[in-house]
Amino acid sequence: MERFYQIFITVDDEGNITTAEMGRYIIRLEPCDFFFVVNEEEYKEIEPNIKNYKVALNGYRSELVLKESVEETPTETPTEPTN
Repeated sequence: MERFYQIFITVDDEGNITTAEMGRYIIRLEPCDFFFVVNEEEYKEIEPNIKNYKVALNGYRSELVLKESVEETPTETPTEPTN
């Protein structure tokens, strides 16, 4: 039998996660902005990396998505000084 997990999330104005409660049997007493149900495989990926996710709206649907990685600025190759 497949296991499902609950994820209760609150976010800031940009969709960044400010709080997250995750587990199999959660009774949340405080309001949350978003609620997701995921299977065990998804949970094992999301749970230890929740700080790397954010909530994005796709039309009227909310999605838990990975944040875009920060682009590194290319480093210049040092050149030898000319005499």
